[in-house]
Amino acid sequence: MSGAESVVTWAVATPVLAWGLLPFIAVNVGFWCTALPLELLLDRVLLAEKSQEEGAADCTARVGCWGRWFRTVSYGGKTRADALAESRLQISRAEQLRAAAWQISGPMAMLGAAAGGLVLPSLMPEATAPWPSLRELAVQLAIMEVAGDFALYWGHRIQHESKYLWENFHSLHHSVQ
Repeated sequence: MSGAESVVTWAVATPVLAWGLLPFIAVNVGFWCTALPLELLLDRVLLAEKSQEEGAADCTARVGCWGRWFRTVSYGGKTRADALAESRLQISRAEQLRAAAWQISGPMAMLGAAAGGLVLPSLMPEATAPWPSLRELAVQLAIMEVAGDFALYWGHRIQHESKYLWENFHSLHHSVQ
């Protein structure tokens, strides 16, 4: 067994890592590797749409073919560009990214990962093989969904009910239209 294989085997066999730290890392990698490129793509699409609105003869020379392949949707009669401009007057993109990082990577996310690492192993059946059967996989996914949705619902509700959490954290989430 190679060094990398032994580290993976050890991590998967350690419940706090397998059910807490590794999902925390996966969520962060998945979010940031998706959100940041999509933000850049959105900028290109908006620039292409603006160039087309201004009647540029050949906007593809300046912004590529983004406007041909992608289109933004309108929100309540506003274009996506107008809705973004309006929300960024209230909260800058940097502040939105900082808030997203706080939600996804901050102390509450770490606490959730630790709780998951402690609670989920007791809810899940012991592994009988390296790979679960289709039935075991379905049961495990159902349990994770129910437990995850339960925690998500109550975590969200607590942020609405707690004056401190609402005023200092969660109201920001609801202030972006």
